[in-house]
Amino acid sequence: ILIVLIVVGILIGNHFKNDEHNQDSSSELESQNYTYSTIYLSSNDNVLVPLTVKYDSFSDVGQDLFYVVSLLKKDSEASNKFFNGLIPSETKINSITLKDKTVSIDFDESFFTYEAKDELRLLESLVWTLCDYPEIDSLIFSVDGKTIDKMLVNNTPISYPLNKKLGINNFLLTNSIMGKGERVLSYYQKEIDD
Repeated sequence: ILIVLIVVGILIGNHFKNDEHNQDSSSELESQNYTYSTIYLSSNDNVLVPLTVKYDSFSDVGQDLFYVVSLLKKDSEASNKFFNGLIPSETKINSITLKDKTVSIDFDESFFTYEAKDELRLLESLVWTLCDYPEIDSLIFSVDGKTIDKMLVNNTPISYPLNKKLGINNFLLTNSIMGKGERVLSYYQKEIDD
């Protein structure tokens, strides 16, 4: 009887050990299959809000960047009744390249069909979303292969390379100070339904 109890104890112990190992392996596997990124979407009161999104991992940074930029579109799966992307839905991403910590994004001409009131937020959203990647310090925009030096709807000037010095949630566009000086980032908490 003692031998039977010892054998049963060993079998039960091995079963729990295998369960723990399987749980550890599945947790490792789950964390390897997903990526978490911060994207900046516009709230209903026209303030950019950082949101962390979870999605299936891609094999390279280029594919990841294409997906994350697509989440910044108005009709993306990340948009909802509280937060919206600012890139026009019909905009095509012609290419995204990363070289020397600078990402270059080439859009088609439908990029310039955004609403005038969204122009600065659109720039800020792209800059802050992409510059959250450790591989990226700055970005450059082009439309149909031509680098743009100003946005076309409200003529907001673009000083390259764009980076987080641009600021976020700027409420006043003063061309002479855009991207210069020290910025203070303040957060506030807001409760929303659902």
